[in-house]
Amino acid sequence: MDVSDNLAFATALFVLSHFLLSSTAIRTPIISKIGEKGFRISYSIISFLTFAWMLVSYGNAFYQPIWEPPMFMRFGTLILMLPACILLFCSLTTKSPTMVGGEEYLNDSNPNGNVPKGIITITRHPMLMATSLWAIGHLLSNGDRSTMIIAIGILLLSIGGMLHIDQRRADHPAWGVIALTTSIFPFQAAMQKRVKIDWKGIGLWRLLGGLILFVGLIYGHETIAGITLMPS
Repeated sequence: MDVSDNLAFATALFVLSHFLLSSTAIRTPIISKIGEKGFRISYSIISFLTFAWMLVSYGNAFYQPIWEPPMFMRFGTLILMLPACILLFCSLTTKSPTMVGGEEYLNDSNPNGNVPKGIITITRHPMLMATSLWAIGHLLSNGDRSTMIIAIGILLLSIGGMLHIDQRRADHPAWGVIALTTSIFPFQAAMQKRVKIDWKGIGLWRLLGGLILFVGLIYGHETIAGITLMPS
């Protein structure tokens, strides 16, 4: 197996392990044996190991160009990365019914307690939407095989993850309010007058945090990925 095939295998394993371990058919019997906490620890370890394998494989892979994206498409990447960083920062600092273990934030006894707040009024999947934007952005500006493998893998995992989470949460009796007043696509529910954007709940500090993350990634991109985004 050459380094490119190793990367493809690692990426496929990273993506498939998430889908398989999240499926009820596999998740339920495992939880019955090791408990919810044990399952989450095991899930986290497997996710970390497969993710690390994917990154190491990417670092060892040879550069194999498939096509050469035009220079202007790099600006598209930068444009997408700004909201991606904001969504990511918000997702890490906001309790959400779609996050891991988020069922506890669905209120059975008080449906009004499920009124979406904060970043959830923009998209109910802020983290997975952030990774989707990252993947699309990097597909725009990178035509090499290795980057395309990782980006397509992350995109498939992100889109599939959003749909799968919605499907699982649909069994919860309090999910209806969230489903009716939020959307997967950013701002869709607001444009359809199903929710009002909760800018106060999002908070200026989260927007600034996302902006700082964006600037940090620009200046640190050479260290992280070996490619500088700053003019020399």
